[in-house]
Amino acid sequence: MNVRKIISDKWEKTEVLSRHLDLREFVPVTKPIQNRHTLKEMLEIYRMVYVKPVHGMHGKGVARVEWDETNAEHPYKYQLGLQIAEFADFNEMYEDLKVKMKGKKYLVQQGIHMLQHNACDFDIRVMVQKSPSQEWKVTGMIGRVAEDGRVVTNVHSGGKLRPIELLLQSYMSSEAQKTFISLLKQQGLRVAEAMYEEYRGVNQLGLDIATDKYLKPWILEVNTTPDPYIFLKLQDKRIFSRVIRYTKYNRRFNSH
Repeated sequence: MNVRKIISDKWEKTEVLSRHLDLREFVPVTKPIQNRHTLKEMLEIYRMVYVKPVHGMHGKGVARVEWDETNAEHPYKYQLGLQIAEFADFNEMYEDLKVKMKGKKYLVQQGIHMLQHNACDFDIRVMVQKSPSQEWKVTGMIGRVAEDGRVVTNVHSGGKLRPIELLLQSYMSSEAQKTFISLLKQQGLRVAEAMYEEYRGVNQLGLDIATDKYLKPWILEVNTTPDPYIFLKLQDKRIFSRVIRYTKYNRRFNSH
């Protein structure tokens, strides 16, 4: 039995979710970058992809790569942090990107065109934790809005925290929001069950969910060391109170 509590390998976690048919449709197509052909093939299919380190935190090293065949001069480009680089040739771009990878393992993930707030991408962090009665509970949700000009929503990269109701109100009615939030809760609990089947030490997860223009929620990433303190930003302090109570309980439980 695998009792690991912390799983940092993004590919390993993606494989776990992809083994479950009911979750697979919500996981963007993801592949380890073996060579330039992996990236080229994904770009030809999706036109926009994300390249991210297999072991990485806080959005560091994540690049958005695009192919625009209508741009005759510079059809290829990538953005890493605030830097945007354009290229006439795929191989030229790949070689430049390869230098940035510094020999580390990377993944390429199908790009999801996220909903936006004030022209900036946003995603939703869904917190799922084991309760003192050892049941999985969704304890909090919060929106993360990318800093203007950046491609990641992480707070450590300048992302802003906002209530999800504020972010969703431009896209759906209050009734539709309730249905959507219910779907996110179901997703969160299902992911927790799938991860726990594989890793018996896991007791809290932070799901990063991107929503596309069809209002489909995509599971971009699953974090096994989610930050509880982001929920302090919400006006409803009961949410943070519950999250931190469960966090402290799970830390104590694991130390026995």
